[in-house]
Amino acid sequence: MKLKRIVAGGVAVTAAVVVAGYAIIASLDVQQVADFARAQVKAATGRNLAIAGPVELKLLPTPSIQLQDLRFANADWGSRPELATIRRLEIEVALLPLLIGDVVVRRLVAVEPDILLEVDAGGRGNWEFAVAAAPAPEAPPEESARVTLPDVQDFRIEGGVLRLVDATTGESLQLDVTEAIGSLPGHGGARSLRLVAAYNGNPFVVEGTYGGLPALLSGAPAPV
Repeated sequence: MKLKRIVAGGVAVTAAVVVAGYAIIASLDVQQVADFARAQVKAATGRNLAIAGPVELKLLPTPSIQLQDLRFANADWGSRPELATIRRLEIEVALLPLLIGDVVVRRLVAVEPDILLEVDAGGRGNWEFAVAAAPAPEAPPEESARVTLPDVQDFRIEGGVLRLVDATTGESLQLDVTEAIGSLPGHGGARSLRLVAAYNGNPFVVEGTYGGLPALLSGAPAPV
């Protein structure tokens, strides 16, 4: 009987937390969410993020946000105004981890991203951001420089192109993506990866497993 009461109490508390979480998210204004995203990108990079299309916030079956026509500004010396554009971006997050401050992205969908990476004649990359961070003497340097990327369980890229132009060598390459899919099995285990693309016009397919996007983007050795 005691075990049943503990289980019942745990279920009741969990249900209350979930209901409270949905209530908090439901009270958010989509324009505030968009403004927050712009401000965070500006603070981190010194560049503007424009969201020209509508912003849609959904609660069911899980909290998610959809943004359309995103444009991230290029360096002032770049060959075009935008470093990257995305026709549509969808992000779905897990509710319970979010309530305790952890961001777990259950699903990320990027439709037709167009990314241009440029290197000027002096060797500068347009992805290098000159942001003067405020000094924080109370925080150790290694801790203040650490960037924690959220875990992305499933992602999908539908169409898109990645270009790299290097003015120091005169070389350029282009990756045209038909689809890129990464997923975490419901029962756990290795994450699957499938990439269908063309490199400078030469089509290829990659299939395998990977250790997660934070591990891949961290620069440290990661299983692939």
